Amino acid sequence: MDTNNHRPSGSGFSSFPWDRQVMMMRSSRAPKARPSSSCIPCRNRKVKCNRLDPCETCISRGVANECKYSANDEDRQSIAQAELITDLRATVKGLKGKLSQVEQERHFQRRHASTPEDDDEEQQNGSLTMEIVYAALQSGSPEVVQHLVAMIRSGAPMEEVAAFAEQCVASPS
Repeated sequence: MDTNNHRPSGSGFSSFPWDRQVMMMRSSRAPKARPSSSCIPCRNRKVKCNRLDPCETCISRGVANECKYSANDEDRQSIAQAELITDLRATVKGLKGKLSQVEQERHFQRRHASTPEDDDEEQQNGSLTMEIVYAALQSGSPEVVQHLVAMIRSGAPMEEVAAFAEQCVASPS
């Protein structure tokens, strides 16, 4: 029987002393310090800084001459560009949404808009359709008239009624 004091394998520790030392070193490391990107006055006041030189907050407070940064210019420029990219992406997303909405409205208007020529043509076709039906009602047999009236009362499209009327007038039965 083994007399060594072993821990179960799932505990995260091993019986080897160097493994324990490595684990202790890893847990004692401090996290990396993140460079501050705001100007010193904004950081001290804990307010939002737009990272321009001088920033808008310092300008509005009248302390533009105190607006200094602790990060080097290259780091600040990278941070400012990252924010600019984020803002531009948000703007693009908003514009794409507006464009999509305008395109949908335009498509809807095209489908539902009619020109004066279309209206005139529809009116002429409607008049012709009504004349055909009227002629069939006037000159058709009682059975044809009865069938036409039944079609109209059932809500059949007038083009369908007119097509039936034309057949009856063209070939009276």
